[in-house]
Amino acid sequence: MTGTRPPPARRAWRRRRPGRRRDAAFGVTGAICRKLGRENLKRIFVSTAQVTAAVLAIVGPAYVFTQMLVVARVPDAVASFVVGLEVSPYLVMAGIMVVLVVLGCLVDAASLLLVVTPILVPAVTELGFDPLWFGVLLVINLEMAVITPPVGLNLYTMKSVVPQLDLAEIFRGVAPYIAIEAALLAVMIAVPEIATFLPSLLE
Repeated sequence: MTGTRPPPARRAWRRRRPGRRRDAAFGVTGAICRKLGRENLKRIFVSTAQVTAAVLAIVGPAYVFTQMLVVARVPDAVASFVVGLEVSPYLVMAGIMVVLVVLGCLVDAASLLLVVTPILVPAVTELGFDPLWFGVLLVINLEMAVITPPVGLNLYTMKSVVPQLDLAEIFRGVAPYIAIEAALLAVMIAVPEIATFLPSLLE
């Protein structure tokens, strides 16, 4: 019957539910902490702090460098140079992709994104390309670069994680994935609507 109050026992059970959930959360946390142990937790926290410090050490200087480039008007100079080239815009884009693959083999992808984005986006925009489409190409390109032999950073990360694997075996193993990434990059360049279709629906 609508409007009737639940029995007292049910009301008391409802009042106890938040406490039961809190007790269950504390119990799970306690079980995890007992299983991990104080030494393991200490090692996890120290490792997390080291990784965070390493990331900030990369991102911080990269951000300062990009701001210096903007102040020096480097993006404007690069855009003027690219626009002044008497070649097809798609040829310029292919050259940019090749350079990014080479740089991505040598430099961490996150820091490279911070450095090249403010330089290349104005140039790409001046060529008449969609910046969103170029962003998708940039991410795919860098993902391919970090697994490209002989100096792809992820290849040596794999070697450190599984030291029993030979580098030549790792190089052979990533070959199909490089081919897939390259094919995807070519398709994205040939059919830009694949990258811009869904965002265009939100406009």
